[in-house]
Amino acid sequence: MASWAEHAIWWHVYPLGFTGAEKVALGPDGPVRHRLGQLEAWLGYAVDLGCSGLLLGPVFAAETHGYDTVDHFEIDPRLGNQEDFEHLVAEAGRRGLRIVLDGVFNHVGRSFPAFQAALADGPGSPAARWFRYDAGTGEYATFEGQHGLVTLDHEEPEVVDYVAQVMSYWLDRGAAGWRLDAAYAVPASFWAKVLPGVREAYPGAWFLGEMIHGDYAAYAADSGLDSITQYELWKAIWSSLNDPNFFELAWALGRHNEIRPAFPASPADLPPDGWPAYRLHQRLIGFRRRHPWLARARTTVEHLANETIAIRAAAEDAAILVLLNSGDTEFRFPVEVTGLTAAQTPDPATRPGDPALVPGHSWIVLAP
Repeated sequence: MASWAEHAIWWHVYPLGFTGAEKVALGPDGPVRHRLGQLEAWLGYAVDLGCSGLLLGPVFAAETHGYDTVDHFEIDPRLGNQEDFEHLVAEAGRRGLRIVLDGVFNHVGRSFPAFQAALADGPGSPAARWFRYDAGTGEYATFEGQHGLVTLDHEEPEVVDYVAQVMSYWLDRGAAGWRLDAAYAVPASFWAKVLPGVREAYPGAWFLGEMIHGDYAAYAADSGLDSITQYELWKAIWSSLNDPNFFELAWALGRHNEIRPAFPASPADLPPDGWPAYRLHQRLIGFRRRHPWLARARTTVEHLANETIAIRAAAEDAAILVLLNSGDTEFRFPVEVTGLTAAQTPDPATRPGDPALVPGHSWIVLAP
C-alpha cells in the first residue's frame, strides 16, 4: 500500500447529486455542463475539515445515476469534460488533496457499446464474451436483478485488459487511486489479474474495494486490494446505538421519494445547524492526525454492557481509552484511568473532573 494512504482521510462526494445534475444523460448531441468546477469552491472546506483527499462517486459517462456506465474514458457531460477533471485534479493538488475515482467494473449500462454489439450480433459473438449469459433463460446476467446494470464476465481476458486500461488512463491524468464499486460481487481473482500491471506502472496508486458481506480479510488478501470498506463494523456501531423508531423509517422513505438536493455554491451558504457537527469532526480528525499510530492500533474491550463500553486502542508504546455511554444516565466506568485525562469530549470547553464518569448519551477519549 502506498505510504500516503495509511493516514488518508477522505471526503466522500457524489458529484451528480452534489452539483444538481440531471437525472438522465443529456443525449449524444446534448450540451456539456461544466459542473465539476462547482467542487472547487469546496476544496478549502475539505482541507479545513482535515481531509487529505476527495473520494468521488461516479464521474464517467452514464445513462442515469452514474453506476450504469457507458464510457469509462469520458467524463459524464452532465459534469463536464476531461479538461474540467484535470483542472479539478490540479486545484485539489495545489491544496494538498488527492482524488480517488469510483470504478464501476462489476457491471455497465445497457447502452455500453460492447453490450449493444452483443445484442446485435448474438450470444456467440466476440462482444458477447464480455458478458455473462444464461442460455437457460436466454438473458444476460444483471447486477442484483437490476435490468439496467449488465454484469461483465470477469473470466474474460479482454475484460481484464479493458479494466486495467481504464485504471491506467485516469491514473495517468492525475487520479491517486480507485474505489472499486461492488467489489464483493466480483471474483477476487479478477482484481489479482488486473492490479499487478497497474501497480507496476503506478506504484503510488491506492485501491479500495467495496465489501458489504463475505470474508473481508480473505477477500482483501486474495484480491490484492489495499483496503476494503468495513460495513460489518459500521453495522455493529449502528445496531449498538439505534433504538426502534418507525418515525425515522417514515422520514427516510419520504426522503428517498425526492431527488437529492444539490449543495449550495459555497460552504458559506450551508445551514448554520450543521457547523457543530463539522467542528466536532474537525477536532476528531485533528486528534487522529496527531496520533498517526492509530492506523496500526489494535483494540481491546475493557468494559462491556448493553449501553456502555470501554475500548482501549494501543500500538507500540502509545494507547488511548474510549468510553461510550448510550444510556440515559451518567455512568462511572469500572476501568483504570490513572494517568489519563480527557483528550476529547463532545464539548471542547468542558473537561470532567472524574475522567471515568461519562454523562448519558455521551463519550470521552482519554489519553496520557
